[in-house]
Amino acid sequence: MLLAGLLMCACAGKQQGEERAEGEAEYLTPKFGEEQAMAVADSVVIAEQFKTYNWKVGDGRLAVQDMSNKDILKVYSWPGGERIMSGVNLGQGPDEFVVINGGDAADDRHFLLYDIMKRSAMLFDFSGDSIRNPEPLDLFVDADGRTNPYTYITQVNDSLYLMKMDSFDKSSWQLANLKSGELKWEHDNPLRNPELAYSPYDFIQNVEGETMAAVYRYINLVELYDFSEADGLKLSKCFGDNKDQSEIPEHDWVNYYLAAFACDGKLYCLRSSDGGEEGNVVEVYDLAKREPMKRIVLDRAVTDLRSDPQGRLVGYSPKEEASVFYIWNAD
Repeated sequence: MLLAGLLMCACAGKQQGEERAEGEAEYLTPKFGEEQAMAVADSVVIAEQFKTYNWKVGDGRLAVQDMSNKDILKVYSWPGGERIMSGVNLGQGPDEFVVINGGDAADDRHFLLYDIMKRSAMLFDFSGDSIRNPEPLDLFVDADGRTNPYTYITQVNDSLYLMKMDSFDKSSWQLANLKSGELKWEHDNPLRNPELAYSPYDFIQNVEGETMAAVYRYINLVELYDFSEADGLKLSKCFGDNKDQSEIPEHDWVNYYLAAFACDGKLYCLRSSDGGEEGNVVEVYDLAKREPMKRIVLDRAVTDLRSDPQGRLVGYSPKEEASVFYIWNAD
C-alpha cells in the first residue's frame, strides 16, 4: 500500500482568540450576498414512514435506505411515490448484510452500502427492473485483521473512494482505489480531540471536482479543502468557528447543520432552525471561488435535503404514518 504524507488541516487545533501562524487559514464569518425566499413547487407523499438517513433521487426513481425493516433498500417511482421493488436484507447469508452503513455513490442510478463485519462495500444499481447485486469491493483492515472503523464512504469515480474513519482516539480520511486495493493517502483531521469521542465532531462530507467540503453537525463550521488524488487534502477556507460541544451532555447538544450536498459547482448546507432536527434555511457556497453566495429560505422545514437530476432541491420530512418529500425549483 502506498501511503502519502499526512497533510495537516490549517485551521485545526486553534482556540478562538489565539494567534495563528503566518499562512494559516482563519475562521471567517460568512457574508451571504442575498436572501431568497423559495416556495414548494411540488410534493411527493409515500404512505410509509422510514427510519432513514440515506436516500437518493435518480432518473424517475427514489431509492431509500430503510433501517426499520429487514429489506433495507426500497425503490419508488418518482414523482409518483409507488413502491417498485425492494431488496438487500439483513442477515448472515452470503448476499445479506450483518451491519449496514450508507455512503454516497458518484451517479444517480447507484446506491452505495457497506458492511463493516463483512469487510465489503457494494454499489447497487436501482435503475432497472430489479436491484442488481454487484461484485463486492474489499474494505481495508487494520494490523489485527479488523475492518477500519469507517463512518462514511464517498465514491469519487469508478475506482476511487474517500473513506471517513472515526476511531476512539482519532479521525481521518483515506483515499483508496478499492478495485486495486491501493491506499493513495491518509489525512488526519486534527480538529478532533483524541481524548474525546468523535460524535461532537461529526460532519457531512461531499466531494465535487477538486473540492472536498466538511460541514459539521454540532459545530458552527464549514471547511473547504483542495482535493487531489496525488497530493491529498489541503484546507482552503474555514467559515464559522471551532467551538465544539464536547463538554456538554449529548442530550443538550445544539444542531447547526443537518444536511449538505454539492450540485453544479455549489455547496448547499441545510441549517437547523432552532438547534433541533428541522431547518428551512439553506446556505449556498460557490465551490470554485470558495465563497458564500446566498441564503435560501424554504417555506417548509425539513430534516434532510438533497437534489434531483434536474438540479431541483428535494427535502425530506417524516410525518406520522407517511413520508413527505418536498420539491423546490432552484435557480
